Amino acid sequence: MTSNFLQIVNINSIFAFCTSLFINALLIYMIWFRSTSDLKNYRTFFLIYNAIDVCMTLVFVSTRMLIFIYDGDIVFLAMGPISYFGQWPSHIFLLAQLFFYPFVIAIIPCSYIYRYLLICRNIQLRPHYILLLFFGAFVAVQPYVVSLFFCRQSSSENSYIYANMVSLLLETDDLDGYYYFGGRMV
Repeated sequence: MTSNFLQIVNINSIFAFCTSLFINALLIYMIWFRSTSDLKNYRTFFLIYNAIDVCMTLVFVSTRMLIFIYDGDIVFLAMGPISYFGQWPSHIFLLAQLFFYPFVIAIIPCSYIYRYLLICRNIQLRPHYILLLFFGAFVAVQPYVVSLFFCRQSSSENSYIYANMVSLLLETDDLDGYYYFGGRMV
């Protein structure tokens, strides 16, 4: 039997997914068809932000990551539909979700750089330069993602601890179909 917590997480995820896709579709329509000519320079920028938000929503809802921390150990657990596809897709989507948190923070300076150039210097960046700004933020976040996956210490003792942590969180003894990875926090 599924716990009440997991049922609430499922309902919340579905509601957030539908709301996010509806709002993003509305924003894309407004940007594409309703924006005025003086906002033409911002159009590419807004569309990139919307595309990132749609990708982030799809990854978050398909993963439905749960984080469990106990006694210096951390476990990331994939609970969503991606877990039906096996271990590797679940791990890739967990990493993608962990990537989006710092990436969203890293793209904030992109908007400030763009606004500074447009307002203070009257420089209108072409779309490929805007894409270059976002690509720079993407590259800046890669060491974080690589360190998450490759710098974790795994041993048979750790895997036993992580399996116990997941079974306590899910209130079940059968972990088939649940994919997770964990690490020791310093």
